[in-house]
Amino acid sequence: MNVKYGYSLLAGILILGGFGFSQEAWGFAFIFSGETDIQASFGPPEIFDGEIFEDDVRATLDTTEFVLANGILTPQALEDVVTHPLGYTGAGGVLAISVGVDPTSAHAAQMLTSTQNVVNTWNALTPTTGNLVPGAIPNTMVDFESVLLHEMGHAISLAHVNAATESGLPAALRDYTKATDGANNVFNLNAGVDAVIGSADDVRGDDDPLNWFRTSNNNPFTIGATVDSSAYSRALGTLPGGDLFSANPDRDVGTALGVLNTEASMQQGTFFGETQRALGHDDVAGLRYGMSGFDETQGNADDYTVVLTFLGLNAGADIVIDFDDSQTGFAVTLVNALLNVTPDHAVLTDSVIFFHDDMPGSFEWFFTPTPIVGGEFIPIDSTALLLASAQMNAAWMIPVVLSVLGIGLFVVSRKSE
Repeated sequence: MNVKYGYSLLAGILILGGFGFSQEAWGFAFIFSGETDIQASFGPPEIFDGEIFEDDVRATLDTTEFVLANGILTPQALEDVVTHPLGYTGAGGVLAISVGVDPTSAHAAQMLTSTQNVVNTWNALTPTTGNLVPGAIPNTMVDFESVLLHEMGHAISLAHVNAATESGLPAALRDYTKATDGANNVFNLNAGVDAVIGSADDVRGDDDPLNWFRTSNNNPFTIGATVDSSAYSRALGTLPGGDLFSANPDRDVGTALGVLNTEASMQQGTFFGETQRALGHDDVAGLRYGMSGFDETQGNADDYTVVLTFLGLNAGADIVIDFDDSQTGFAVTLVNALLNVTPDHAVLTDSVIFFHDDMPGSFEWFFTPTPIVGGEFIPIDSTALLLASAQMNAAWMIPVVLSVLGIGLFVVSRKSE
């Protein structure tokens, strides 16, 4: 899991781990450029072996913008920073974050159902297996909802779990576990005896893992009742006996472990003709690790729960989704963050998710069909969801309980003309 905030090409995290540094909260890897006001450049999305990748990453920390450029790997000076979502101050409770679709955006109406679904999925925080569904959509199209699920993870603090485009590695090697390149400034990449890239027997030399692994089994397709620094680590010395490196929640690693058609949503890269509309265990663990607060200990007063509220067509939400070809060649999340609010922790201050419109000959978006005709999205008053008296050691379960009870974060009603 990677709780660091950062941008990546596909998911485009811009916060603590998207661009310039990698924060240690789950899958973010930031490459720190140390420069100010740099503009990222991008072109058509990269397509390799049926997989499409994001094209740029940008982030702003305090007043300095950091840019992650393809092929450029600079010192990751902020690799141990844990990133938290918008609004977190160190006080426990519910972080209510609103999500909206820019009403002036291309495909605004087509995005509503997918956005509603993504909001519900992140609120439920339900770890699943079998979340990859090849052939679910036409094989010439890319699923908007699946990519938005990934981008929303960036927008609420998660980074990539794999090396991804920000590593500068060729596409065939990007499924190695996200890591720094060590003292020798070169990634050491050896798939080990099993020849599976990203698995626990990878030989990585002096590379330092940026993914937090479950110390009891180093299996990213499982999750325990406790997700904090007592149960997860980055330190290689805490790996289970016989393991050599933090395992990546990649589909091939899952297959080797007997978990089929499963991959973390925060793995960069999406395949044509495939949907991935549910979270993996590592995705859930990543957000829950951050939810253990500044002390990284679950069950204390600084624990929080993230509750997303969908406002429908609304450009004033905390997280706004927009099609803007001037911002990206595929999909990207731009985030601002305050660094070292407390030592080794950062907090997002705002986030915008951008998509590029269809590119004939390159890719075309598939939008989840909407079952709603002539309706509008009406957000429920967020106070109805706060449950302020809930015990904080179970606060992370609130969204799950709401989901089980069938309580959504919005209601749909007919317009009265």
